[in-house]
Amino acid sequence: MLGAALTAAAAGCAAAGARAAAESTLLGAGATAVPLAIGRGNGRPIVIVEGVAADAPPRTLYEVQLEGRGGRRAALGTISFFNESGYGGDGSSAPAARHFDATEALAQLGGEAVAVVFVPSSGVTGVAARPDPAAHARVGRVRVERR
Repeated sequence: MLGAALTAAAAGCAAAGARAAAESTLLGAGATAVPLAIGRGNGRPIVIVEGVAADAPPRTLYEVQLEGRGGRRAALGTISFFNESGYGGDGSSAPAARHFDATEALAQLGGEAVAVVFVPSSGVTGVAARPDPAAHARVGRVRVERR
């Protein structure tokens, strides 16, 4: 009886892990766009990036940008995965969330955005970023709140 209960519990955990993985967007060596419609409204638009996590240090930063119609982009900020991969790279840190005030970026794009884009960055102009693919850097849900 106990063996069946443990097997069922393990299956439930595996299913939850699969759902979490399916709800994540893997950040790679190139730009990664996550669709997000932001239009005009009351209050300051705050872009919230949930589930910021990595299995190991990706050895790069990620610039976070809003993308408007026609592919124009405006900077929101930067995500660093420093201390996001757990002690010893075991992935034990809880996923984090980042908040970005999108007021200025949205104004630069004429008041509308269609995506949030994550671009690897070395943090130094002219120096290419080379994220570690084994890090599996990822973000979860991306949403906007008006405050």
